[in-house]
Amino acid sequence: MPTLENNIKDLSADDKYEFLCRTEELLRLDHNKKGADYRAEKITQAEWRDFLKNDFEPKSRKVGHLRAVEQEKKAVVLFGKAGNLSDEQQKELGELKTQKKLSARFDSQINLSTI
Repeated sequence: MPTLENNIKDLSADDKYEFLCRTEELLRLDHNKKGADYRAEKITQAEWRDFLKNDFEPKSRKVGHLRAVEQEKKAVVLFGKAGNLSDEQQKELGELKTQKKLSARFDSQINLSTI
């Protein structure tokens, strides 16, 4: 079964960043769906807490870390540095992240259960 790292290892820097932004968004949407199931009493509080502790949080940390690394690389390419970005540069990176997380181009390759 392919892992997240295997799925992104051969991608270009731009595609890797897009893949990770979209994966992060799909995790968020999955979290929202599970939360709605809990509020609708389709799953128990114990199931909700187990999902958060053993599924969502570890995956979110892993994907978030990988995305942050790629975002720093992106900042270096765009601005020549990764830290101490101006407000305008931070806004540009935020807009790019939003654009990438909405792209469904890699959806068929993203499997949240293998993260």
